Order: sequence, then C-alpha cells, then structure tokens
Amino acid sequence: MRVEVTYSQSFEMVGSHEFRAVVARYRFEIFFAVCSAAQDFIESLDHAFHAFVSHLSHNFPARLPFCEGQKTAD
Repeated sequence: MRVEVTYSQSFEMVGSHEFRAVVARYRFEIFFAVCSAAQDFIESLDHAFHAFVSHLSHNFPARLPFCEGQKTAD
C-alpha cells in the first residue's frame, strides 16, 4: 500500500527538527540538484537566444550591425 502526502503534510508529520536533520544530511545532493537544474535552464536560455539572433540575422541582416559579414539565406 502506498500513501502519498504533500510537502506540508510530510513536514507536519515529521517535525521541524527531523526535517532539518534530513536537509543537513542531504545538503550536498540538494545543492548539486539545484545547481544542475540552474545550469540546464541557463543552457536552454543560451540556445534560445542564439536561435533568435540567428533568425534575426537571416531575416533582417541590414538592421543588425553585429551580424555584419554573415551570409544570409536567399
């Protein structure tokens, strides 16, 4: 039998001292998980930005001074 509880319910059932002990025990795993998620998010933003600039440079080459010298699709 599996019982699912929400975060707040599990916090109330465990208690703040036990919860802090678990967080202290797994702080490095939590830290690396957060850092990994942040890195993935930043990489996706970087990819989206480069795709956007590429789209602009192909469609509006004369209006983007930083895209000078790049070939455009005819």
